[in-house]
Amino acid sequence: MKFHIAICDDDPADAKRLYELLMVCSFQMDLDLDVTVFTRGSVLLGSLYSERTFPYELILMDIEMPEESGISLADKLNSLILSDTLLVFVSNYPEYMSESFSVHPFDFLQKPVTQEKLKKLLNDVQFRLTKKTRQLMIVSKDELDVSLRVEDILYVQVLNAKSQDLAICTATDFYTKRGTLSDMKGLYPELFFPLNRSILVNLIHVHYLTDRNAILHNGTILPVSVRNRKSLIKLLKNNLTIPM
Repeated sequence: MKFHIAICDDDPADAKRLYELLMVCSFQMDLDLDVTVFTRGSVLLGSLYSERTFPYELILMDIEMPEESGISLADKLNSLILSDTLLVFVSNYPEYMSESFSVHPFDFLQKPVTQEKLKKLLNDVQFRLTKKTRQLMIVSKDELDVSLRVEDILYVQVLNAKSQDLAICTATDFYTKRGTLSDMKGLYPELFFPLNRSILVNLIHVHYLTDRNAILHNGTILPVSVRNRKSLIKLLKNNLTIPM
């Protein structure tokens, strides 16, 4: 599979370094990467408006840029891009991380980006884009049935065990569905993992673990049991950030 990547950074030296690291990763990981560099956010945005289809699977974007901040630019991009396009912020300032969650990035990398961190990111991107996650699920919203892409689900939570009501949570909305966590896990065994007795998490959205919680890419914090945390570490040890 070929991955089309856009780098958007007003610092030519940082953009060049990131490009060169991607080329090294391309060789070492046997990936076919097509990388385009932009030093102005407006040029990136203009190129997307002119395209009939969105050309990138991954955008690596700086936050502090003179014309417009990366967060403001990302807000505009979100109205254009498909859910198959992943946005990752790259910044010298980790304090921007919490602010960046408002535009739902896939990840946040602190400069200087290391080859190890970039490899981990590319593994996450591969996992996200190559898994067969395009199934549709019928859920309810305001007493109406709607179709929801399974890959857009962050987690599933038990609302009422007796009536078998589940909450289906995405980054932007909340839905309901009749069923059990066991049913959901059985339908999508490679996607959903039980954090505890009442929550299934979509593995493609897990960013890192703390002692008691799973942190999703959009900043959502979900409790994880001690027993299940050990299983989750074993399952995703090559694709997950685990602070020690």
